[in-house]
Amino acid sequence: RKKCGENVKAEVFDMRDVANQFSDRSFDLIFSNFGGVNCLPHHELASVLTDLKNLLKPTGAMALVPMSAYCWRETRYFRSRFRWKQANRRKQKSGVGANVKGREVRTWYFDPEEIEAMLGTVAKACYPVGYWVPPSYLEPRYKNQPKRVDQWRNKDRTRALEGKGGKGADHYFIYFLR
Repeated sequence: RKKCGENVKAEVFDMRDVANQFSDRSFDLIFSNFGGVNCLPHHELASVLTDLKNLLKPTGAMALVPMSAYCWRETRYFRSRFRWKQANRRKQKSGVGANVKGREVRTWYFDPEEIEAMLGTVAKACYPVGYWVPPSYLEPRYKNQPKRVDQWRNKDRTRALEGKGGKGADHYFIYFLR
């Protein structure tokens, strides 16, 4: 709200009840940042995304930033430590437990193509978020290497500008028009 001004209204809600909670409204933009959609299993997310799409105005847009089903840097990190279960955790169809501020939250991972299939439409754009920059839980490893992290950020920006999709990144930005 501070960045967008008074014309933007932000709300927090349980996504599984979006159709009931907002049945009398429509939106210009629906945005879910950094893994919010990853808290639902495939069958629930498909239903929620359809409900969200139906809440968009005719010229509305939906932008999501899910965690990818494959993150090359995470996989490489865990394999180098012979932690095979963690290296393959994003592939678990039954979801995995993720520590969120001391609470375990069941988490599922999706490829951009899965999100497109759930919505029944092709994304207008899909960009990597954290292809070169390591996942946030690895940040302490690189705290004394700010120049290296800046180089990775620049490489991530270049990758996005080149139109490279979200494959292999920690997260990806995916954008749909109604």
